[in-house]
Amino acid sequence: MGLFKKVRDLQQAFEQGIENANAAAAASAGIDGLHWLSDKPLRGTAGQWVYGQHLSAERREALLAPVTLAPDRDGQQRAELEARSAARAPYLATDREAVRVTRFATSERRQVEDVSEHLSRTGFAARPDLVFGLYRVPDQIDDGRLITDRLVEWEIVHRDVTGLPPAPPPTVAWFDARETWVRRRIGEAMVYDEDLALAYLAQAGLGPEHTIGISRYLTVETGQGSTETSSYTASYVSGVHVWHLPGAGGDAYERIRSTRPIVTAPPADVRVVVLSWSSIRRAVMAESGAPALSPSPFPYLPGTAQELLCAYLDIVGVRSADCFAASVTEDVPRNLDSVTNRGGVTLSTNRGAAEPCVDGVSRPRLRGGARVVVVYRDRPEYAAGRERFDAYQREVLSSQLELGAERRPLEYHDQVDRLPGALRKVVNAAIATADAVTFERTPGKPKVPHFRYCWPPA
Repeated sequence: MGLFKKVRDLQQAFEQGIENANAAAAASAGIDGLHWLSDKPLRGTAGQWVYGQHLSAERREALLAPVTLAPDRDGQQRAELEARSAARAPYLATDREAVRVTRFATSERRQVEDVSEHLSRTGFAARPDLVFGLYRVPDQIDDGRLITDRLVEWEIVHRDVTGLPPAPPPTVAWFDARETWVRRRIGEAMVYDEDLALAYLAQAGLGPEHTIGISRYLTVETGQGSTETSSYTASYVSGVHVWHLPGAGGDAYERIRSTRPIVTAPPADVRVVVLSWSSIRRAVMAESGAPALSPSPFPYLPGTAQELLCAYLDIVGVRSADCFAASVTEDVPRNLDSVTNRGGVTLSTNRGAAEPCVDGVSRPRLRGGARVVVVYRDRPEYAAGRERFDAYQREVLSSQLELGAERRPLEYHDQVDRLPGALRKVVNAAIATADAVTFERTPGKPKVPHFRYCWPPA
């Protein structure tokens, strides 16, 4: 476990080293403009603040927004949300459907069964055409103790409907990320979890009107770190579930299992959109163990990943009957522990601040979430919707959130040669360790490959 944390920390240090090297190169070249933000998800003042480690402290401080404080935190957040909603209004689709998000509680052990029961009880199991998607809320909720069955929250994104009759439980197909489902070679783009789910649905002859949702399955491990006093909370995607009409699909799952590894690509008429929420999170949330900053230092940015998800649906005008998936989720493994720097000392804890959960009980929470995913069947009118969303990104968010969330090539070494010689040796050693540990398949509790579903390569 300690070695797993070390590998994750090394990978994060590697990514930060690349970022710092780019920033230092920009500074040494005397770049005063914002060209160094051209390949970043965030631009504008938030981008300068998040990525501008080479800027002076005074210049970074000047980037933070002046604020007019409301009498209380709730009032402050409402005022900021109202301002963001007003800024978003000119870009909204005129024929958009009313989007609602329902959150409910389950347990770590029974979450799949409880989600199925919830879909059955609410009637959504028989009406996939009313559901945009569903997902586990990517937070860790507990008090830091090593308990075996924590509270887990899920959210269903759906149209504003009530009173549906109960229905039989949905059919749920499961794809384990440790297994080799998809054929890929070194250098080829890896698959999104949703790509594999779409291949199954195509094999089964099921469209979005038959599909309740596609949800990446998150595993969160809390354990002891490399020392007796250290700990870690590792979150990673361990597979993907496909929820669809009960009894549908025939023998499609068995056919895929028997013919894997398959060669797959998203259907031509399907859009798989992945946005980098982690970039915004770095700007509006100081720590994973605390709520969003209030007042927000960048109040023009969405305060939550759910707000960004709904903004995409509302602006593009995606219909629930066309939607395969809508979720807030994770991507690569990472440590959720809350890390702060105080007085030059770095403090880390696996215990977040207590916040009310959906059942009304306050519990410590570590906030996760790195990606917003929307998968939908395309229509001609959605092209204009995507143009509106691009304009919203440029003109309001000063962002290009698709950057940083692309399908990565099936290799680690694409940026190593850009590092100085001594650092390149250290990073290569870290990568060798990561390869050995991340891809090992230890009996009992195997770790999930960084390149899910397609490791080892062809």
